Amino acid sequence: MNEIFFSPIMEDAEIIRLSESVGQGLSPCAVFGMSDSQKAHLASAVSSGRPILFITWSNERAERAAEDMETYLGRETAVLPAREAIPGVRTGSSQSAMERAEVIYRLLEGTDVLAAGIDALLYNFMPPALWRSAAVKLDHASRISPALLRTRCLNMGYQEAEAVEKPGQISFRGGIADIFPAGWDNPLRIEFFDDEIDSLRLLDAASQRSVKKTGKRRHISCGRIVRQGFEKGADMLPAQLAAYEKKKRAAIIPKALTRRRISFSR
Repeated sequence: MNEIFFSPIMEDAEIIRLSESVGQGLSPCAVFGMSDSQKAHLASAVSSGRPILFITWSNERAERAAEDMETYLGRETAVLPAREAIPGVRTGSSQSAMERAEVIYRLLEGTDVLAAGIDALLYNFMPPALWRSAAVKLDHASRISPALLRTRCLNMGYQEAEAVEKPGQISFRGGIADIFPAGWDNPLRIEFFDDEIDSLRLLDAASQRSVKKTGKRRHISCGRIVRQGFEKGADMLPAQLAAYEKKKRAAIIPKALTRRRISFSR
């Protein structure tokens, strides 16, 4: 935290009282009459190193707030984009889903300052444990076959292409796999020797040529949906529907009998 940004406002008695209330976990604390830039400034000042969820009206305002808070705090921030709506398609675009998935994974990895427009938060999210289990961790010590990696990527919402040119695409050719995760500047090329990873390289998406080798562990995060465990849920669905129908009939029949008795007595 850069104290030079906060020392002037932290001399105000009301701001000090607000900061103390936040520190004690008292809520809600309401502040009125502030501009957008002042809101990001105040949130950063009273956070005292705590995680921040900054909710605003639009994705554009969220991006500006995230930039401001990153300057004030000196910490990495993230912006959760809204789902891109496609007419007639309930799930939205694949690109939008991949971008949201990458931000969620960054939060699981430790980023604790998030800005979001209100429409980006109007959807349920999968449990954190499911996100973590879905991610594929790759390094030179990893053992995974190209076929299994391809299956896991497809299950996570990636789409196959002849060449990876945009996030969310994968391409498998024998012992070489190209994957372009959302939020990355470059796709990743994985070269296999049997079921072992022989090399990891970053590619230039335009030329499809290697940019540089990478030795650190890389994470391929979940995209649209995680299908693990869905088969078990599908097997349970018929029994649950039957139980619901039975309960529904039990609730309807007494009402029908009551109406008949009332009608008969008249």
